[in-house]
Amino acid sequence: MTTIRWRLDRRDQAKELLRSAAKEGLHEGAEDVLALSNERVPHQEGILEDSGAVSPSTPSSIGDELIVSISYDTPYAVKQHEDEGLRHPNGRQSKYLESALNERGPRALRHAAERMRRRLS
Repeated sequence: MTTIRWRLDRRDQAKELLRSAAKEGLHEGAEDVLALSNERVPHQEGILEDSGAVSPSTPSSIGDELIVSISYDTPYAVKQHEDEGLRHPNGRQSKYLESALNERGPRALRHAAERMRRRLS
């Protein structure tokens, strides 16, 4: 059994250490989800794929929660994602982001947890 003892005046320091590790881990995990999504996103000229991004939410809007957003920023991104009737050649598909998140999301959370564990080591 491992015991971790913190002096009371170091609790805030520990909290910030873990929060920082979780934030980094979530961002890296989201980048992994985006990479897989980019392999599936419909591709004609690469504009939709190039618009993909991972962004942290602003702290003032979410309180203590850690949230990252994965998005594509083109006028047709939602149509391409949601319309399952569209045909996409070369292994590309609709639901490109949703399927990537379903596949890699759990791994992203494990990555964040591992980062937190290593930070405490």
